[in-house]
Amino acid sequence: LGSFKNMLGLGLAQPHLSRKLLCDLPRAKLNPEYLQGLVRVKEFVERQALPKRSVAPEFFSGLQLADLTSRIVTALNAHQIPSASSVVDAFNNALIQSALETLSLAMQALALPLPEEELQAVHAKLLADAQAELATQSFGVSDPAILTLSAKGALAAASDSNFRRSHTLCESLWQDCRSSLAAVHAVWLPSAARLEARLDTCN
Repeated sequence: LGSFKNMLGLGLAQPHLSRKLLCDLPRAKLNPEYLQGLVRVKEFVERQALPKRSVAPEFFSGLQLADLTSRIVTALNAHQIPSASSVVDAFNNALIQSALETLSLAMQALALPLPEEELQAVHAKLLADAQAELATQSFGVSDPAILTLSAKGALAAASDSNFRRSHTLCESLWQDCRSSLAAVHAVWLPSAARLEARLDTCN
């Protein structure tokens, strides 16, 4: 116990060697000397606290005030209070979701159909841009591969759309060719050369 002119002070041991983990450590993991010091501080406050008037017309002793404070802390701890690490994780997850949304919208905006190799190249470029942005803006994403894995869904959806658009285009072109070949056959003097040329155009 240190005494000064207008104050009293109690020294406490360091709670834990790793200060970054203090918000997440259970009480049992803290330094025993620190916990013992907390007990001494509590006892000292209870002895020294002057009676305080509550809202009701009565006074609180040190013990009553300590009990009230304890009940308030218990009520607060009953709710999910974010720690520093949980706030960082939430921020990083929001960045990942934003990057995935940007990538998905860009894939959806492509003029399909495209050759499959070109579609995969575009996806790879968009994914690389998203990873670079995540590396710049995030606070150390614990698992960067989650962006790559999640982005596979956007590629799969684009590949399905690409196949459907390609199939629809092929059907339309084939229908045009059938009509064109039928018109060649319907002329009064069919030309083998013209028919072959039309087939080459269709193919």
